[in-house]
Amino acid sequence: MLTQDQCDQAFPDLYTEIDRARDDRKSRLISLKELDAIPARNGYIRAMIYDQQVKSKHFPSGQSSPHSQGCC
Repeated sequence: MLTQDQCDQAFPDLYTEIDRARDDRKSRLISLKELDAIPARNGYIRAMIYDQQVKSKHFPSGQSSPHSQGCC
C-alpha cells in the first residue's frame, strides 16, 4: 500500500479529470432528461459515486426509459 504522499507522487494527475468534471457541473445538476437523452446502446450502465461508494444500474440493450426502473 502506498501512503497518500507516495500515491500523489506516483500518480500526480490521478484526479484531474474528476476535479474538472466536478467543477464543470457544480452549478448544473444532472437531470433525468439529460440522462435519458443518452442512447442506450449495447447495454447501458448508469453509475455515480455518492458518499464514497459507487452505485450502478445496468439496463440491457433495448430497454427504454431507464429512469422508470430507478437509478442505482
